[in-house]
Amino acid sequence: MRSSELWSLLGVGLVVSCFSIVKSTSSRRGDLEFPESNYDLLEPKYYSESLFQEQQDEPSSRCDNSTIGEASSCPNPLVTTLYGDPYANFDGRFSKKKMWFARRLNEGVYVAGQLTSRQIKYAADSGFKSIVTIFDHDGRGEDNMTFELTTDQEEDLVKLAGMKFFRLLQPDEYNDWPKVLPTERMRTLYPKVELPALFHCERGVAVTMHILLYYAKEYQGFSRLVPKIDSHRFYELTEKHGLDFVELLAPFTEATVEEVFGEPKPPTATKPFVSVPMWFNYWQSHPVRGNWFMAGQIANADLTTIKSTGFLTVLNIRQGLKYEETPAQENAELINIRSNTPTYGNDGNPLRQRKETLETLIIDSDKKREFVGPDSLSNYELENVDEFGDKIGYNEQLERDALESAGIGYLHLPLLDDPVLMMMQPMKISRQPVAVSCSLMLLMVILICYKDASVRSFDAKGSNLNDIPSVFPSRLVPPGLNEPTKAWWAKEVTPLLHVAGRLSERQIKYAAEAGFKSILSLFPYPDDCPGDCGGEYLPVTTEEKNMVESTGLQFVPLLNPLDEWASVEAVEKFTSVISFMDKPALLHCDRGYTIVFVVLLYLANQTRYDPNFEPRIHSKEFFDISASMGLNFLSRIPIEVVSEITGEPKISLKDLTVPRPDFDPEEWLDFWYAHPVHYNWFLAGQIYCSHLEPLKDFGYKTVLNVRSGVLHNGQPNQEEVNLLNIKSKTGTYGNSLNSSRQSVKRLEATRINAQLSSLFISPASPINYEQRNMHEFGDDVGYNETLEKNAVTKSGLTYYHFPLHENLDDFQNYMAKNKHKLLEIGKKGPVLVHCDSGYRSALVSVLVAAIQYDLSLDWALQRLKEIGYGISAQSHPKIYDVYQEHLADYKRTYDVAVIKEAPFVMASPPDSSGNVTWSGVSIEVVKQVAKKIGFDYKIRLTDHKDYGHKDETTDQWKGLLSEVIDSTKKYSIAAGPIPITGAAEDVAFLSKPYLSGGIKMLVKKPSQPSEGIDLMLEPFAAEVWVMVVLAFIVISLALFLIGRFSPFERAKPGRDTYNPRSTFGLKNSFLFACTTMALQGYRQAPRSISGRILICMWFMFVIIVLVAYVANLGSILTTRDRDDQQQVPFTDVEHLVRHKKARLGALEHGYVYTQMKNSIPYKYISDSKEWAQSANEGIQQVRDSGGDYVFLMNSVKADYVAGTNCDLMEHGPLIAQYGLGLAFPSSSPIKDQINKALLDLRETGQLMAILNKYVHDQRVCPETSFNVKSGGESVRRSSSLNMNDMAIPFLFLFLGLLGAGAALGAELYYIKWKAEHRDPDSKARQPLNTEAGSSKAPSTSPPPPPIYKVNNKLQEEQQQKEQDATPTAMEEGSAANVQTKDKTIDATPANDKTEDDRTEEEIQQQGKNPKEEVTVEVETSEPAKPAAEIKQTTAEVET
Repeated sequence: MRSSELWSLLGVGLVVSCFSIVKSTSSRRGDLEFPESNYDLLEPKYYSESLFQEQQDEPSSRCDNSTIGEASSCPNPLVTTLYGDPYANFDGRFSKKKMWFARRLNEGVYVAGQLTSRQIKYAADSGFKSIVTIFDHDGRGEDNMTFELTTDQEEDLVKLAGMKFFRLLQPDEYNDWPKVLPTERMRTLYPKVELPALFHCERGVAVTMHILLYYAKEYQGFSRLVPKIDSHRFYELTEKHGLDFVELLAPFTEATVEEVFGEPKPPTATKPFVSVPMWFNYWQSHPVRGNWFMAGQIANADLTTIKSTGFLTVLNIRQGLKYEETPAQENAELINIRSNTPTYGNDGNPLRQRKETLETLIIDSDKKREFVGPDSLSNYELENVDEFGDKIGYNEQLERDALESAGIGYLHLPLLDDPVLMMMQPMKISRQPVAVSCSLMLLMVILICYKDASVRSFDAKGSNLNDIPSVFPSRLVPPGLNEPTKAWWAKEVTPLLHVAGRLSERQIKYAAEAGFKSILSLFPYPDDCPGDCGGEYLPVTTEEKNMVESTGLQFVPLLNPLDEWASVEAVEKFTSVISFMDKPALLHCDRGYTIVFVVLLYLANQTRYDPNFEPRIHSKEFFDISASMGLNFLSRIPIEVVSEITGEPKISLKDLTVPRPDFDPEEWLDFWYAHPVHYNWFLAGQIYCSHLEPLKDFGYKTVLNVRSGVLHNGQPNQEEVNLLNIKSKTGTYGNSLNSSRQSVKRLEATRINAQLSSLFISPASPINYEQRNMHEFGDDVGYNETLEKNAVTKSGLTYYHFPLHENLDDFQNYMAKNKHKLLEIGKKGPVLVHCDSGYRSALVSVLVAAIQYDLSLDWALQRLKEIGYGISAQSHPKIYDVYQEHLADYKRTYDVAVIKEAPFVMASPPDSSGNVTWSGVSIEVVKQVAKKIGFDYKIRLTDHKDYGHKDETTDQWKGLLSEVIDSTKKYSIAAGPIPITGAAEDVAFLSKPYLSGGIKMLVKKPSQPSEGIDLMLEPFAAEVWVMVVLAFIVISLALFLIGRFSPFERAKPGRDTYNPRSTFGLKNSFLFACTTMALQGYRQAPRSISGRILICMWFMFVIIVLVAYVANLGSILTTRDRDDQQQVPFTDVEHLVRHKKARLGALEHGYVYTQMKNSIPYKYISDSKEWAQSANEGIQQVRDSGGDYVFLMNSVKADYVAGTNCDLMEHGPLIAQYGLGLAFPSSSPIKDQINKALLDLRETGQLMAILNKYVHDQRVCPETSFNVKSGGESVRRSSSLNMNDMAIPFLFLFLGLLGAGAALGAELYYIKWKAEHRDPDSKARQPLNTEAGSSKAPSTSPPPPPIYKVNNKLQEEQQQKEQDATPTAMEEGSAANVQTKDKTIDATPANDKTEDDRTEEEIQQQGKNPKEEVTVEVETSEPAKPAAEIKQTTAEVET
């Protein structure tokens, strides 16, 4: 990036351009995007379905405050959000990519600046039904602004597009618009406008002001069906919208605003923080913060306005023509063509802008051609040149050229259209800089938006929940508010916000009696989807609304059917309505799960943006609270949303510090009424008869009833049963002053609301209170435990009745009497403990769960506070004493399950008393941990053969790990080398590793290698020796063949005393190869090129082979006397398996069996069925195998076995590495302390000391042949070199043979060619006839070769006149055929050197140039030749 571009980004004004300015209509999980509230300026005060449609149908119908909520045509003032489906009125045609410039003010109400013809057509394509213009103009505006269309032209085009057109102000009011009060005109006009409508003026300022003031005036007057706008809200919304009505526009608008609101500008009003005050001259842009603005696809006609407004740089994040060399053009929007259709085609989707394809994408086939343009040949657009389109789609290069020509800075940083990797899509900015595929400057955009409050997800100022005093886990308020026995199922999040599952009619009535003021339903329930809970009818939304309103409560539906609950949008909607709801509020969904998510994130958002808000909820508190409620939000999408709203980093699923609820049954929430206590203990108030079937279906096993029966201590003592419109806690039986509770007189005296309509009870009820409640096992007196017992037993559930009186005076005796029975009940499966309100069942279930799972007193007291029944020594001394008696901090004793296996668990022989002393690595670790934490332990030997595996047939865990699984818990700790795996951690808690191990091969130690000749042959493998001998033979034969056939290898008679024909005969060739291989030198070298090529490669071969031999032999001799030279015929497991060097075995159900099923060893072992039943069995097989059996086992144990059994050894590298830990039940109270203790032992070196004591110090055998390097890789000693190691020298030799063969062929060809192309002189070519005048025809057979005798006069003296006659000479290699009787050629001087072989020094010693003294004579039977002819021949020879 050039420095000028960088500074231009930091200057005043930047427009970020992309395809669309707002998010796509359909919300997708995991999207991080601008919320709707950034574009929807208003949060409506009251809601009714088809809001503006009602006003249009009955424009004169108004509802004042006195009529709201009564039986009239006015809708109930129910609080919800208009953001639910902002595009519901567009018939699915709304295109955000076309309408990015329009800002949504309310449902169906959008505002914009002066529209172009293309924008009007886009509005028609998107489903707008009306266009409203504020001003009537002639094509010119303020500050000499010019427009494409006049008002009349705009009206014609709007009507051509099939929309309605309205004008608000008259032409003479143009220049005085701020002083004109248009509310009365707007009130007249508004009902006539068919929604959705697009309101516009020149720059979007006046129209925004007029509509806001209209809403304010309507709300103040008589209609509560419009958003509430006061002066504070007016300035707040305009500031968020980037409009400065505080300073810049105040001179024009302040008087009008004060007149509407009847008060001056509030002192809290602030102006927007934008660096381009008049940014709305280019009204299409949306201000973000400071000098950052955003827009959709800009048009060519916008460039002049962009520059004149003050923008310096355009940052384009749309894709270019290609992405990573792949065509990637995005769509260009086309008039009367649907958006969001692929640009490029495939087999089923041809190119988008082909005529055949576009005709299938037409929005309205009835549109006229004039709608597209006066010269258009079709009723749809083929190419969009205005927005830089070509015949395929959007062309980024065209935009680049246009901006550079306009003198505007331009940057192109394309982003992919991917919801996971993108930070903007198409123009939504992630509030966290989490994606990394962007440049520095784009990251600046995101960081600025993330930091600034203008991009916060929603406004915290609208909340009035600052008086909330507490939240989990410090609450002390019991569930149910005023009627805990009736609304015990309502779970408190804050004192004013309670959550529940889907409600029945009785529960809605109970909620009203309990003191709730409003009910919010998170999800809508269509009329064709009623609910059912064990036969009890659950109403749909319309029925629920009527039921709630009939009780006098406020009802609020929140989400639409297609909305995502785990999203920022859901929390935004909740925020927009909760501040207007009456408190306390009951919030519900299907099972109480999703509503907790939304409520907690609402609190987290308030925490983030309001420093004074209480309670403070961050990510940690969110997961702590949800876990304490038994809810698990630890999955990708909820974690992303939590991080998005809190502004904190996403937690890792591997972070064990994040609490995880662990309950049995896992789907306990299907019976959402229950409150989870711990693992398989749950509590409830009075259950209903309709609950029994769901309880059984959802996995509960036992119902424990602690309510009093019909008799208590032999006396009648029936407790109360809940009755509608009857107060609780008024006593069941009468006395001398009070009659029986369920008598008519008594019931009428204890009514909650004496004026209540009898319809509240039922349509057929003659009275306004309930007399009998069989639904909750009531009779004519009160609660009848016998009825419940019979019903529960009949349902198939196990039923126990341990009554505890309401006054709790005998709680201590109760626990002493029933403690062991309760613990036995807890071991049988999920238990639901219930009473009337949940109080007594909470005291019992929390205490029993703490005892059963070894939980502390602090845990029990904290859990009671979280449920809402906190106790202390001051508030509940008697109950606290019982808890302290059973859960005091005394030293506990834990049973430790073990398998006897050295060196982990070893036992000494029993002493005289039969006592056994336990020792070993695992035992010592448990001992040190117990000392640190402070508990006693007892070793319990089990008969398991492995440390834990899951049976694939029964799906049950077996082995040592099964002893500590909560569902089958027998022991508190499992000690041994238990591999830490994901599957094991799903069923039990595994500590941090106290040992790091792996899989190692245990083999039989081989015998010492033989010496003597084997040692000398060891450097090379057998195949290498064979190839060396073969090479020797081949080279010798090759030399012989070259000497035999090469014409340049012929020896000269009398010059070669070794071989008259050739130097390299068969014997000499073998001798040459032998002497050169032994580096003893040679006498004769080949003369020919082919022979010399061959011996060059042979010399290289010999050198490499000898060097490799000597080096490897030296290495072998160096290590031969050490103890680690044992040899194994394989290097690792893969080598063993590939070459099948030995049998391979492993422990059945061990680590290899359970964790390496896709590995080579597992398949090899399975095929051969070499699974051992125990480690000792595998070790014995190795010892008895004679070396052909290898056992895969734990590396720590392998080290111990190899050190104590000298006939065995470890071999090879680690196959797999894993940690070894201790196992505990998932509910163990000491698991966190165990991890801390193990960490301390590791840091102080005690774990290493334990390992040395029981493994390394026990070694009695010398080290094996492998020394372990870092990383677990082993080093083998020197071994024989095979053909793979020696490939290079043999390659040289092969190339030498090829080269020599080629050279030999060339030599032969050369001689043949030369013979065929001799001197064409006729005399030289004619054979010499010895008989003149002979008439005999010449012989057809070739003449015998002439015998030449060539000598040098200088050499004759040295040869002592060995020859009497001077030989004739003729040119060697001449083309003439000379027929002679005796032809002898002597080309070798007596000193065995040819003329060319002599050195210059020898020539100089002769005193003259030898070439001048050469004479050549030819002895023939013919007469002597003339002197001239002989001279010519001599000259040729010299040449």
